[in-house]
Amino acid sequence: MNKRNPGIDLLRIFAMGMIVLHHLLSHGGLLFAFPDFSPSGLLMHLLNAFSRCAVNTYVLISGYVMVQSRFRPSRLMALWLQVVFYGAIAALCLPLMKAGVRAGADDWLNAFLPVSRNSYWFFTCYAGVFCLSPFLNLFIRHTTRRQAVVLVGTLFLLFSLLPAVTLSDPFRLGNGYHTGWLLVLYLLGACIRQHHLDSHIRQRTALAVFAVCGVLGWAYRLGALALGFEQHQEILLHYTAPTMLLCALSLLVFFRKLRLSDRSARLIALVSPLTFGIYLIHDNPLVREHLIHMRMVPISGYTPVLMLACLLGCLVGLYALCLMMEWLRARLFALLRVPGLCQRAERLLFAWTERCFPGEDA
Repeated sequence: MNKRNPGIDLLRIFAMGMIVLHHLLSHGGLLFAFPDFSPSGLLMHLLNAFSRCAVNTYVLISGYVMVQSRFRPSRLMALWLQVVFYGAIAALCLPLMKAGVRAGADDWLNAFLPVSRNSYWFFTCYAGVFCLSPFLNLFIRHTTRRQAVVLVGTLFLLFSLLPAVTLSDPFRLGNGYHTGWLLVLYLLGACIRQHHLDSHIRQRTALAVFAVCGVLGWAYRLGALALGFEQHQEILLHYTAPTMLLCALSLLVFFRKLRLSDRSARLIALVSPLTFGIYLIHDNPLVREHLIHMRMVPISGYTPVLMLACLLGCLVGLYALCLMMEWLRARLFALLRVPGLCQRAERLLFAWTERCFPGEDA
């Protein structure tokens, strides 16, 4: 029942590439280097529109995969140690690598207290979702298909369509930078997996929805700028926007139905678990501030075609470098038996709950 789907693993790899692209465009400065209606400006914002759904996609995958999996606190423990590791490495190594960089007390606190200090907004919100996931899974497993359809429709109408139509954020979800929005995405992914809600959707239909919604988010921004509604230009590019949600859902459907060779599936299975480390490395606050912030601006003087080639080259290079670093980190943790220690802590936790609540389900 819990057999890995190589298409979903490939989607995780692809989504992380989209996240890196978005960060190169935004943190790297290319989104702000051109007039909005210039050819280069139009191209950069179009790429950004198609990459903005990546975070939604990543959380949908979590709901899709975890709804039929056993709750493992050791996974969150391992993720937390991974975040702490990269925070400490950045605070220790960057001052040695780059003159003028200094890691202060706040940087070290951010490294060792990533959740309470909100070092990575996504990890902080995701930790909340992970802790609630066993209860969400129990709920979804006990819904009928009809109830699941109603739930999906309600979530979409309340938390995605309503904010876009009213040009507001009525439920204070911070346009998606909030645990509440990640909970919505988790439930959507879980419903799709548990009740096969995408069984009648064709891949080409999903791909068409992705293309249309991405272009619509991009075009709406241009229209808002042209009409003088700058304050609403991002309304269809927010994580909560129906366009970005439908983009993510369509990617989930498309990749889930991919048929891949056994050789490709094995390679994908090796790379997929390493993708979260790519995010932790390149979006570390110190790394972002000193190595990525506005560093893409020098290529803004190139022709659109050459600039696009350089951007994609930087994307591939950064992705590959972070992937190699994460592979080395995983080997180091294996040598230090960190996964085994996390599993031992998990067993102690379950044993403690069993003693405190004997005869009840863990």
